[in-house]
Amino acid sequence: MREDFDLDENPDSVPVSEGPQAAGPEGSADGGAENIKLPRRHHVVVPLLIILAVVFVGGILTFVYIRERKLPADVVERFLECARDLDFEGMASYVQSSDLTVLDDWDIRNEVFRDFFKDVCRKLDYSILRSNVNLNNDTAKVSVHLKYPDETEPFKKTIEEFLRVEDSRAVVGERLSEEAEKRLAGILMEKAAAAEDSFAEMDVTYPLIKADGEWKIVSLEKDTVRAMSANLRELTEEAVRGLAGTEKEKEEASEGAAFELPVDERTMDIDCAQFTIKYHSHRVTEDSNGKPCLMLYYEYTNNGVDVSSARTDAKITAYQHGRRCPFAVPAEKDSALDLYMEEIQPLETALVCQAFSLADDSDVTIQAEPAIGRLYDILTTQVLQISGKQGKDLHG
Repeated sequence: MREDFDLDENPDSVPVSEGPQAAGPEGSADGGAENIKLPRRHHVVVPLLIILAVVFVGGILTFVYIRERKLPADVVERFLECARDLDFEGMASYVQSSDLTVLDDWDIRNEVFRDFFKDVCRKLDYSILRSNVNLNNDTAKVSVHLKYPDETEPFKKTIEEFLRVEDSRAVVGERLSEEAEKRLAGILMEKAAAAEDSFAEMDVTYPLIKADGEWKIVSLEKDTVRAMSANLRELTEEAVRGLAGTEKEKEEASEGAAFELPVDERTMDIDCAQFTIKYHSHRVTEDSNGKPCLMLYYEYTNNGVDVSSARTDAKITAYQHGRRCPFAVPAEKDSALDLYMEEIQPLETALVCQAFSLADDSDVTIQAEPAIGRLYDILTTQVLQISGKQGKDLHG
């Protein structure tokens, strides 16, 4: 009984199972319990955690490195997407200096041509060829293959024909007048809508620099602008230079010696399938510089099936002493001057007016012919008498 009581009262006394594994070297229960060894798990866990940490940190660094090398190409892609949408503010945000003045040099931000350029840019396509990134000095070069609309030949012919019809009235200095730009923009839109898409391709390399933690394109270069504009500015300038050269040749020829003109004293009238013009009257007034100018009035009828204008259909030239009279801008307002430029509906007639500078009060010979493409072998002339009395109707 005492032995049982001692066992129950002693919490450190633990019964040991009998068997070979429970027995110590001398067969005692206590000796076997003291020799049991438990595994030291913390010796394994610590190295494993270090390995996992190294792998995790290495993965993050690799991701950051790959991402950093990809950022310049992403910037160029976002920049070109803005270009496709004509998003000028977005384009500027990806350029280091935010300077897009080169767009103005090519008329791309000219509201007159906005619809035309919008149609061109939405067809712009690109693909990233390669991206060379130097993270040591925070610079990069991204090469892109651009595919863009190329209507060089059709547009060139359209612009040349437009300027030939408009003559020197369309040009101010070395550029088109605002009104001429509006008319040309409408014609080009029609031409682009009717023509089949034609494309050109080129490779462009964009240099980038990392500033204040952001990658930026160093500057907007001309190749991108040329692709965005379908080369319209260069084509227009070339056509204007050609027109200026032609006008200069005419002036030099007229300054050298007067030349004989065929004279038909009856009428300058023309009646053909496309249009009809009929002399109405003429008078002398002053131009915007206070010099004398001739106001020539004639009736224009649109015989075609589409809207047209006297400016588009007929070419009227005035001569004094065998020399060509320049176009004039009268000091006074006259609705007939505006109607000369406006489109007339088919089968309608309008009284239009053109103004010419005068050298003196000698007779003026008017020469009339179809303007568009020299479609007709028609040339009419009429001699007008000038009295020198300004502002008075001299038709009689």
